[in-house]
Amino acid sequence: MERMWRNQRQLKAICVLLILAMTLGLLPGAAWAEENGLAGSGTAEDPYLLADVEDLKTFRDKVNAEVSSSLCARLTADINLENEEWMPFNPASGYATEAYAGTFDGDGHTIKGLSINAATANQGLFGIINGATVKNLNVEGSVASSNNYVGGIVGKVQQGTIENCSFRGTVTTTKSGGYAGGITGTTVHKLRKFPAVSIPAASQAGQLAALSAMQNIRPLKAAITPAQSMARPILAESLEISKIIVPQSVVII
Repeated sequence: MERMWRNQRQLKAICVLLILAMTLGLLPGAAWAEENGLAGSGTAEDPYLLADVEDLKTFRDKVNAEVSSSLCARLTADINLENEEWMPFNPASGYATEAYAGTFDGDGHTIKGLSINAATANQGLFGIINGATVKNLNVEGSVASSNNYVGGIVGKVQQGTIENCSFRGTVTTTKSGGYAGGITGTTVHKLRKFPAVSIPAASQAGQLAALSAMQNIRPLKAAITPAQSMARPILAESLEISKIIVPQSVVII
């Protein structure tokens, strides 16, 4: 009898240890889920799902905290930033080579109320991308900087793809000789061949993406002002782009 009770006590002790081990094993995942606050895992197959402003900010902060972040996200609804000053997707180091390299899929949704008034370069919803894909996204708002590389969606494309995106609003740089554009302020490379682009105003301000290959760019009711001074102002009621691809290795002309 005593032996039986001893075996039962041992069995209970083992069960307690197993339950404790399982609980401790689950805690890190639970804590991460609570801290992360985003549905999905951030991979290409299972991107983070962004439904509101807080989701977008959380994703941006995660991307900015990583070097060459390859995290992926997809919008599940339109998002209104309500003209709150926006901090762009930009690497903490400031190095373009460490910028965002994942995929951001707008899924046809709109981010409106974008508002930036900065004194630093690389301003836009995304400040810099380096190997990233931004697609199926509509952006509305105002982006201004007294520095260089200012864009409605991406300030500077080191390399990457912008596909099926549109911008409605104003983009301004007051830097002498600065680059500003409705979709992107500038791209690093240009290819040997690229199709003609029909954009009003023969100026840097009138370019959707300077120094780069551009494919199937179409202005919709475009009202882009010529550069009246070196301030390079740009007003774009609506601009739509099918695709800009900036590869890592190109032939410069």
